Amino acid sequence: MKKDMKTPKNVPPDTLTQQIGVLTRREVEARILAPIIDALSERFGRDEVVEIIRETIIEIAQQQGGELARLMGGNGSQKFMDSLEHWKRDNALELDVLEQNEGHLLRTKH
Repeated sequence: MKKDMKTPKNVPPDTLTQQIGVLTRREVEARILAPIIDALSERFGRDEVVEIIRETIIEIAQQQGGELARLMGGNGSQKFMDSLEHWKRDNALELDVLEQNEGHLLRTKH
């Protein structure tokens, strides 16, 4: 049932995460998706709907991660650390980096 999801032609790049942050984006997406999942589950059965949604969300996350890596200029450890800016927006995530080098992606104090 898995199909390759492609971005439609003539659609501008997805920069919403850079504008509003990852966690705000996920909250908006969840608020929209939850009632749709409930309605589809009533009609087609929750297990099947949840499986399809899970597979689709994984594909979308992989695409968005790839797009973010492209926009950040790569996917090395420093680029990953730079991308955390989008997770930390509005104090949604706080990290105290204790160690960062190519051998350790990051070590944080929680």
